[in-house]
Amino acid sequence: MSDVKKTLALSEETQEPPGCRDGENDGKVYIFLNEAGEGKTTYFTWLAWRLSTYDRSLYVIKLIALEYSTDFERLEECRVDHWNDTQIVRLLYRFIHLALFVPSVCRRTIEETDVHRAEAVRCAELISLSNGRIVLDETKTKDLTAMQLIELRLFREKFNQNQLVLILDGFDKIAPYYKDVVMKCFARFAQLDGLRNLYISSRRYEFVEAFQQTFGDFSLFQLTKYSKHDKILSLYKFLLSNYSDYIRCDWDDRGHLLTVLYVIVDDALADLATVPLWLHTGLVMLLPLTMKFVNFDSKSISKRIFAQTKLDALHLVEGFIDKQLSNYITSKMGTTNAAARTVAARSNKARMLKLLKEQLMLLAMYAMLDCNGRDQLLSIEEQAEAVEFIEKVAEGQELLGIVEGVRDGVPLFRYRLFAEYFAACWLFENEPCNLLSKCNSFTTSFWKENVRANDRPRAIMPAKPASNRYIGLLAKAPTVDKSGCILFLIKVQNER
Repeated sequence: MSDVKKTLALSEETQEPPGCRDGENDGKVYIFLNEAGEGKTTYFTWLAWRLSTYDRSLYVIKLIALEYSTDFERLEECRVDHWNDTQIVRLLYRFIHLALFVPSVCRRTIEETDVHRAEAVRCAELISLSNGRIVLDETKTKDLTAMQLIELRLFREKFNQNQLVLILDGFDKIAPYYKDVVMKCFARFAQLDGLRNLYISSRRYEFVEAFQQTFGDFSLFQLTKYSKHDKILSLYKFLLSNYSDYIRCDWDDRGHLLTVLYVIVDDALADLATVPLWLHTGLVMLLPLTMKFVNFDSKSISKRIFAQTKLDALHLVEGFIDKQLSNYITSKMGTTNAAARTVAARSNKARMLKLLKEQLMLLAMYAMLDCNGRDQLLSIEEQAEAVEFIEKVAEGQELLGIVEGVRDGVPLFRYRLFAEYFAACWLFENEPCNLLSKCNSFTTSFWKENVRANDRPRAIMPAKPASNRYIGLLAKAPTVDKSGCILFLIKVQNER
């Protein structure tokens, strides 16, 4: 039996996550460290579901770190580490209230979310902690709505029964600005008797020592790369989700086509196929090109389907971004696919595409740099243009698939990888040798603290041959994740 048929014949294995295994004694804090695109957010989404089905009495709350930037900023001056336990448990209630009742925080203004914060603060005032258990002041509940009272009592019961599970996704996305205050908050949360487990995900950077100092007793995990079984299963699910003709195929035909497509995808992506984000991006880019050689009516495949070339990370990201922007522009122009092919339409589309990319470069610099860095690298005119575009995004004119909203005046890219790509494009366009040398914030906000001295950056963005000095400067800086794949850097291509 082929590997493809074996994969389809097997039911999906359900591996019990930490915190659900019989007889384990790994403490209550579990930290997952993986590079960008290796599936942390997807895994945590699955984790929340799995914990809830493993034990239906658990109260599982998933927090997306970036969405609480306003709260973390306001806590910076509050000396959270000196708060008493009642204050800490009230803060926990406020976070949970926002997670439950304010979805998509990044699409709301601070003023809008402050209404919900005020409501949470008012309700939390009825909570106190005594001997590790929550006590609710029932004498003051008459002014609460039924929903508010249910929420408070549910929180009390789950906390007192040690059935509260907290999941914090994307710790790295609020670092370095709010790293310390977030560490302090969640260290105090972990000390509460009512919290059963705490899960945190982050890119690697140099956080291990900080986690050790903060939590002391915790378990460290890393998601493994995709196996052959995982890649086949991902491709199979992608086909089922995107191609109705494939769904109508019988079992044997599905297996035959899946085998052919797997060979093509795995050959084109090579090692990139083991990384979830790259595999998904590759499927989005490759399958529309390959499926046109498949005739479902005659159940035949043209041999031209194998005329594919290998794709590297740069081509994947560039292709994905161009596809997303092209679809966005076509929808904004109000043209059909056929009308979009006329000379005039293609000329307009090219101009719009160039303008959008320039705007995205500025948004990326805004997302990757702090205020000091922006002042040093961006002109007043560029900052004004970026702010104007950010306001448009905040009003709902989002770039689907690339920029998904604004949080505290900072654009939120769908993947940090996209912000890194466009920031690298800005650096390339602006010949930043001299700029980088005068911008101290680059080492703390753009490059972060994410590479060891012996890690060699993989340079995957084309640059002009004359940029040797620039290359030398970047080669000495901490520039990529430990995997060596990201962030997007500059590569001299002498053949150009």
